[in-house]
Amino acid sequence: MFGIHKFIPSSMITIVACIAMVGCSLITIDVLPMDFPYEAMLERRDIGDEWITTGSGTSNDYDSVDTYSVSFRYRSEEDLANSLIAHELYVYTTEEEAISGFKYLEDEWFTGSYRSEPPGVLIYPRDASDNTRLVCKEKLINNQPRTSCTYLHQHDEYVWLVLTNLDEEVITLNDFMQVLKRLEWKIYRLEESIEEAA
Repeated sequence: MFGIHKFIPSSMITIVACIAMVGCSLITIDVLPMDFPYEAMLERRDIGDEWITTGSGTSNDYDSVDTYSVSFRYRSEEDLANSLIAHELYVYTTEEEAISGFKYLEDEWFTGSYRSEPPGVLIYPRDASDNTRLVCKEKLINNQPRTSCTYLHQHDEYVWLVLTNLDEEVITLNDFMQVLKRLEWKIYRLEESIEEAA
């Protein structure tokens, strides 16, 4: 059979093949922006060592905004309902864009029968001008009753989305509220560090 390999030494073919393989792998690497405020993201130390990270990375769905997400699952194999916490942070250029982004995400995540706020729960952000939304819905996961909650918060140019499945053992509503307070504190801490560096 006549082909281009007749004119190229076998060692050269190997090198070219290796370069091609490396090039392909480089394309799939999730390049993270260096200036993203990762310190504002939820971490294992915020929720406990019994949680394991199941995913993290940037999103390509929103071209005009920097986004990063991370998700955690409860470590125990006995947790048939797959208790989870997921956090996504959106960083906009201006507060006006963030407010528009909040409304867009609100329309995307809070629809239909999902518009149910947990009874007796009131959200009081540190800044009264912030936009917030918390709704929960009862559901069965692997025949286990769970409460699935979605929280959305906009402060200045930041918007963050938090999802979880509640129960009475792994993560309660009170536990979730503490996570939300921690995330809000991280945003304020981030803004303070930016002001100090300016």
